[in-house]
Amino acid sequence: VLQDRIAGPLGADVAEAAAAVYELVVINMANAVREVTVNHGHDPRDFVFLAYGGTLPVFAVQIARRLGITEVVIPLNSSVFCAQGLLAADYVRHYDRTVSWDVTHADGVEAVNRVLSELRERGIADMKAEGFDDDEIKLQCYGDCRYSGQAHELSVPLPNRLLTADDAPTIVEEFEAIYGRTYGVGSEWKGVSTQLLNVTVRASGHRTTFEFPTHAEDARSAEEMLLGHRRVYLPESQQWRDIPVFDDALFGVGSSVSGPAIIDVTDTTVYVPEGVGVTRDRFFNYVLTLGSES
Repeated sequence: VLQDRIAGPLGADVAEAAAAVYELVVINMANAVREVTVNHGHDPRDFVFLAYGGTLPVFAVQIARRLGITEVVIPLNSSVFCAQGLLAADYVRHYDRTVSWDVTHADGVEAVNRVLSELRERGIADMKAEGFDDDEIKLQCYGDCRYSGQAHELSVPLPNRLLTADDAPTIVEEFEAIYGRTYGVGSEWKGVSTQLLNVTVRASGHRTTFEFPTHAEDARSAEEMLLGHRRVYLPESQQWRDIPVFDDALFGVGSSVSGPAIIDVTDTTVYVPEGVGVTRDRFFNYVLTLGSES
């Protein structure tokens, strides 16, 4: 969304160029979402798009439209949402070591166990040094497996204990199942030896669950929340429009408006394109609903 501060004969060209940059950003972001959804077997249309950060609320709806997503949620304190999640998350440390075990030969399991024992002991000691009690510490084990001759590995969960020779067939079976889900059923290399290249111990210390506060209903009319109008160049229609600007501080729970509109937030700008409705839920998130034409 380009504000009308461009003067002179080149103004129209600059606006069109800025709109093209905007469109390119949307395409790149949509492709990034496809990378972590479609390429992993998930249909993005089955999900809500959680859009946070200082900039993403300007692009979120256009990205959702390209992916067929019909609902976008922009959380409270959007620009520091990552930091908020970091503060609320469990304390986690990872310990990795290369073992290069050919799982076909189960007699190599003792060398792997020596590594796992050391990593598990380090994890517990570090968690206790951070102030966590035994009942707050959780250990999980993983292995990076690949077929012999391959260059890339897939992470496979391992039993949360030391391994035995009897675990070797189970590890191979689990790796082949993950390989088939990742690269397609039937792509597994049956009969080819499997390598456990690296082992990882994930040590986590549980923190008290963070609860988001809720807010009481405070629905206000669009007129009450209106700050004024702003002339902007809308990238989707490539036209200058005078569109309403609403005050985030006055946008109460249950309030709603329809696009095109802008919501001025302290730490970001929420752009609501035409055909999109936005309301505020009890957690103070903005919920944008795309129309059927999107």
